[in-house]
Amino acid sequence: MEQKNSLSIWNVVAIMSTFVFSVGMMAINPAIQKLIEAYPEVRISTIKMVSTLPSLISSFVMMFVGAIVGRKIKYRTVLILAMLCLLTGGMLPIVWNSTFYCILGARAIFGLGMGFSGCRNALVIASFQENKRSKFLGLGVFVGNSCGVLLQIIAGWLADIGLKQSFLVYAIAMLPLLLILFFLKEPENVQPAAKTHDAHEKVQIKPRVWLYIAILFVWCTLGYSIMTNMSTYVQMCGFGEAGVSGTILALYTLGGAVAAVFSSKLYPVFKRMFIPLCFFVGAFGELLVLIGANIPMIAVGTALAGAGYFCMQPQIFTFTGAVAGRTSTPLCTSIVLAASQIGVFLSSYLCAGLGLAFDNAVVATKYCAIIGFAVIGVLFTVYDIRPPKMIQAEKEAAGK
Repeated sequence: MEQKNSLSIWNVVAIMSTFVFSVGMMAINPAIQKLIEAYPEVRISTIKMVSTLPSLISSFVMMFVGAIVGRKIKYRTVLILAMLCLLTGGMLPIVWNSTFYCILGARAIFGLGMGFSGCRNALVIASFQENKRSKFLGLGVFVGNSCGVLLQIIAGWLADIGLKQSFLVYAIAMLPLLLILFFLKEPENVQPAAKTHDAHEKVQIKPRVWLYIAILFVWCTLGYSIMTNMSTYVQMCGFGEAGVSGTILALYTLGGAVAAVFSSKLYPVFKRMFIPLCFFVGAFGELLVLIGANIPMIAVGTALAGAGYFCMQPQIFTFTGAVAGRTSTPLCTSIVLAASQIGVFLSSYLCAGLGLAFDNAVVATKYCAIIGFAVIGVLFTVYDIRPPKMIQAEKEAAGK
């Protein structure tokens, strides 16, 4: 059963507002160097957990929520809880910061909110007709990344004023909370789930879904270090402090926001080459950051890296929905997103591990990302990762 065209504009706005914190853990990245300086007794890899710990916690929450949302609990209930956790966990370090581990505790609460909000992709797939899902998933990424740009710039400049002030950016969670409270409606095709014809259909993860899980996991493990290392990298190169790194990092999400808008338009043009091209763009962006001799060059490379990832992400979720089927989509999309969050968490440990083998861990992670993205791009040039039914539909359309 497809969703009818009965969504009000405010309902659509409320759905899109659930993406506001899709990159919310990145907002604190410009302040990481400030945290390193404020807590010198804490290891750098532990400091970076302010950005990666929410991802780890959210990954487990997403898998749990994905198994029950839309079937045993309403999307609206889960998303209200998500925004309350994001608001509380995001701003708590302003007053609860006597030790670094107090801040980590608050970030754990923030991670719960990220996990609950991970059902947003399943909500889009359940709310819109199949031919509109890619468009609205891309629009959701645009909303999330645009907010991410704003959050990172503000957080960077606030961090220059004071470390505690940087957490004020999370007050923006009030806006999606109010929109969800007053305007979000449950998708028609999951209400009530117990009465639908496929209520007892087995929820399963098909083999191809595991490939999509692996794609986002690998990208985030290799590529997220560009975010957590940027404030250190910029200061190491003598280009500035938190404010400058915040502006550069905002270009990662800005590049992603622009790319996500055109993702559904670019895919029909490149088809099977779309995903490989995203990896090649990501590799080239990482290369520009590595060899960048000035801020503009690093900024362009950062924007390209973001464009590669966030242009690919909506299509991966579209592929997942096409393969999984309606009943399994909430769980499968949640696991795909959870895998990316686990990759984010592990990225700091990849950096730490490379630091044991190389003199400069920051540079080593960039080499690792460049080589990894390039190799994967070549592999997917040879192997078509698209869902078989999408490939067949394209062949039939071409034959007409």
